[in-house]
Amino acid sequence: MFEKFLSYVFVGMFVLLAPLSALSNQESMLTPSVWELYVVNHNNELFDAHNLAQKSTLHFRAKNTFGGSSGCNNFFGSYEIQDLSLSFSHVGATRKMCDPKSMRIESLLFMLFRDGNVSYVLQNDELILERDSLKAVFKRVR
Repeated sequence: MFEKFLSYVFVGMFVLLAPLSALSNQESMLTPSVWELYVVNHNNELFDAHNLAQKSTLHFRAKNTFGGSSGCNNFFGSYEIQDLSLSFSHVGATRKMCDPKSMRIESLLFMLFRDGNVSYVLQNDELILERDSLKAVFKRVR
C-alpha cells in the first residue's frame, strides 16, 4: 500500500515538474545565442531580410539582456521569459539613417521589441517572435 502511495507521489511530481524542465530547456536554448533575421510578416506582407546594409541579428546574452542589429542600427535591452512569451523592456538603439528597406524592417523589429510581451516559438533552429499582426522568423547562427 505504501509503495503504491509512493508511486502516485512520484508520478504527481513528474507531472508537475515536467513543464518546468521544458521551460528551463527553452531558456537554455535562448541564452546565450545568436539569431539572424530571415523574414518579417506584417499584415500578410512579407519583408525579406536579405540584402540589407548589414545583417539583422538578435543576440540573447547572460543576465537577461539582449542586443543586435536591425540591419541599420544597433539595439539593446532586457528581457524575461514568461511561459511561452518574452517580455522586453529598457530597449534602446542607435539612431542613424539607412536605405528605405533597412529602415522599414527596423521599424517592424522595434514594434516587436517595444515594452510588453511577445509570443515565441523555438523550433528546429528557428525562433519565431509574434505580436499582433507582426511575425519575425530568425535562424540560429550559434
